[in-house]
This record gives sequence, structure tokens and C-alpha cells, in this order.
Amino acid sequence: MRLSGAVFWNYLRDLISLQQDESSELLIFRNVDKVQAAGSELELSTQFANGLAGNISYSYTAAKDQRSRQLLVNSPQHLGKLSVTVPLLSRRLFASGDAQYESSRKTLQGTRRVRMLCSMSPCSAGPLTNDSISQPVSITCLIAHISLLVRET
Repeated sequence: MRLSGAVFWNYLRDLISLQQDESSELLIFRNVDKVQAAGSELELSTQFANGLAGNISYSYTAAKDQRSRQLLVNSPQHLGKLSVTVPLLSRRLFASGDAQYESSRKTLQGTRRVRMLCSMSPCSAGPLTNDSISQPVSITCLIAHISLLVRET
């Protein structure tokens, strides 16, 4: 079992921003914004002798515009991920699945949205070894992918 974590603080300047040009009144991109992002991450992963493995992680980030002190557009504060791998045939064939969650975020239109992703891969084979193959080979085929997008006003 492994537990890891991190705390971070980033300061970015000259972030590209869409602004209106004073002379032409056209929208142009300029490197003007300043952003501060602070947060933390935590991850727990484990693998058992029978091949069963799992991983769960969480991240919190608050990315704010330095002038307005508002959260950035299209920047979720909470991210979570869960993944599980189960051995099926003598640790040669595995079933895997994962789910990801992103908290709501502001959009350019002023609304908020939430996204959740799930995928399953029940036909993941590997590592396969053979006397004629010098390196182990892993084969994965994605069976299902579900994306849920919820718009809030």
C-alpha cells in the first residue's frame, strides 16, 4: 500500500487573456493576466498478491485571478479518481474500470457545469510473455466510456 500527497502554490503571470483592442474594438489575445493557484493532492494505491489492484486520488485546487480575486473560468476545484483492476484468468486477463469526477466550474456564459467520466475495460490482457518475445506485451481494449455533463444555471 502506498500513500502520497502534495501541497502546492503556483503564481503565473502573463497568462493569455481575450481582451478588446481600444483602437479597433476587435477582440485580441494578450499576455496580461496574473493567476495564483494553490491546492493539495492525495493518492492511495494498493496491489494484492492475487493481482487485485486499486487506486483512489483526490485533488483540490483554487485558481484565482489576482485582479478580481474570482475563481478562473473552466477551472474545477475538486477532482477525484477511482480505479480498480481485477484478475480473471491466472493473472493473464484482467477486468479494469475507473471513474473520474470534476466539480462544477464557471463557464464563459456564467453558468456552471459538472462532469463525470466512467470507463470499463474488461478485456485487458497482460503481461504476456513468450520465449520468442523479449519484452512483456500488454493489450487493452476499451469497451465502454460514459461521460455525464450536467449544466446548472
